[in-house]
Amino acid sequence: MTIYCINPNCPVRENPDDAARCQSCTTKLLIENTPISSARRQYRLYLIKPASELQLMRYSELFEVQDLDTGEIRILKILKTPLLRLLEPPMYEKLVSLFKREAEILRSLRHPGIPHVKLDDFFTFDLTTSPNQLYCICMPKIEGITLKQWLDKGELLTQVQALDWLNQLAEILDYVHQNGFFHRDIKPTNIMLQPDGRLMLIDFGGARPITESYLAKLSTEDNETQTPKFDDVTSLVSMEYSPLEQFNGKALPQSDFYALGRTFIELITKKKLATLSIDKQTGYTMWRKYAPHIKKPLADLIDEMVAIAPGDRPKNTRLLLHAINKLSSKHSFVYTQRFRWGIGIVVGVILCAIGYQFGQAPANQVLADYYYYKASEDQSKNRLPSAKANYEKSLELDPNNEIALNDLATVCVGLSDRQCAIDNFQASAQVNPNYWVARFNLANFLEESKDYGLAEKYYRQVIDNDESPLRFDAFNNLARQKILTEDYQDAKELAQVGLRQARSDRIKATLFKNLGWAEFRLGDYKQAEDHLQQAIRLDPEMAAAHCLMGEVLEAQDKSELKESWRNCLQLESFLPEVEEWQEKILQKALE
Repeated sequence: MTIYCINPNCPVRENPDDAARCQSCTTKLLIENTPISSARRQYRLYLIKPASELQLMRYSELFEVQDLDTGEIRILKILKTPLLRLLEPPMYEKLVSLFKREAEILRSLRHPGIPHVKLDDFFTFDLTTSPNQLYCICMPKIEGITLKQWLDKGELLTQVQALDWLNQLAEILDYVHQNGFFHRDIKPTNIMLQPDGRLMLIDFGGARPITESYLAKLSTEDNETQTPKFDDVTSLVSMEYSPLEQFNGKALPQSDFYALGRTFIELITKKKLATLSIDKQTGYTMWRKYAPHIKKPLADLIDEMVAIAPGDRPKNTRLLLHAINKLSSKHSFVYTQRFRWGIGIVVGVILCAIGYQFGQAPANQVLADYYYYKASEDQSKNRLPSAKANYEKSLELDPNNEIALNDLATVCVGLSDRQCAIDNFQASAQVNPNYWVARFNLANFLEESKDYGLAEKYYRQVIDNDESPLRFDAFNNLARQKILTEDYQDAKELAQVGLRQARSDRIKATLFKNLGWAEFRLGDYKQAEDHLQQAIRLDPEMAAAHCLMGEVLEAQDKSELKESWRNCLQLESFLPEVEEWQEKILQKALE
């Protein structure tokens, strides 16, 4: 096996596997981080091969690395700009800041369609030479191919598959945007197709938080700021995918929709975007003749996503998902639109024969979409009474919109209208039995309302369906509920069943935490300690696991509990039991 030198300026980076130092520049070949506490993991890595082409002018590079302790193959992203520290200090500091932000964003986002990193996955490595510091992010290796590689294989993207992929990516973007970020660099090379058909959005190096200060900055004239030319707002563009406002340094969340739409034009037509003509009057890319298999409703949505003006694109991810859902449903708006306009006298006669209300269906759908748009906007601005009224108007016209029913239920939760929340979560689940979000949200709401029996019923429905993407979250929530209701044996069995099937480190960590919690309550301190250690190894930032570890160590009169208490206090959590544990620690400190 060849071992690569991590030094980006090394003239010959390949070394035999028995070498301890690079034979060209004497840099250590074993890459180690320096944990600041026992809660953080120490990595020992060897670079075994480049994960992407090594290019001199790029600021970062990717390597496949082998973890010597676990044997796991991971990806190491390296910011390879130590010389900039001497040549362009302000630019160097900006790049380091962006690199740190990428690690923080990946650490805060936990979605199966986004790579997740932990606190200890970001570290620095000192080279033998000077300037000597490299910044590194160690990430999971994603099995599969990029959509650029998929394109190169020459396969056809069908209408059904295009809708599925668009829906998957819109859901990922919804999670990203709802958590206060936007990606800014969506393109085929940054989307992975996994062996199970699921997509993953990667490379968050250009992601930005959506903040009031950022939006205010966009409204400032360029000559009124003192922002350097390499500022992250202006520097990140991908030719053919970035919208005009991004080239002008004014990227918005809606810029992600443009890049996503351009990506789908390329996937659907298999044409280089630069080769497609532009309509000089509208500015739209003329691509439809190369994709006759794509129906007009989907083509219209893609053109809306790539509108020149950001205001002409979908306003937010929820409205984009709503539009995709309409295309995927049996009765899409554009299908009924044909009846609205008519195709001649014969059609008009038929409409008259079968009744006026059928002819009204397209107009009703337009109004339903309009009220849904207004409700979503109201909800995003926390105008909950107005959002409720507009969702209800939308549902009067389109009662089978499961997303609107779920969103209305969420608004009712915010308004403390219990029956309204329950009725609409249930209606959403009845309209679309495969819309598991509604069942999960209902179970979660009932649990918070301490209606544990009914909450369990809906958690079980989510758990019992292998296709539900929220299945393991339901395992976790129900196990926690069982602990809160002192049904420790059931909680233990639920966690064990979930662990036998779960793949995500995030899910496993929480299941191990719940398993350790149940065992602690059952008095099995040794097993509890072992399982809590596994939870902390998988997720060193889980406050609940550290708090519980302190409880377990205290019950055994062990002296190591101080570090667990310290981590419990320092880490954030919204779980009420964590607040109780933290208060208990503070009370002990005051005694």
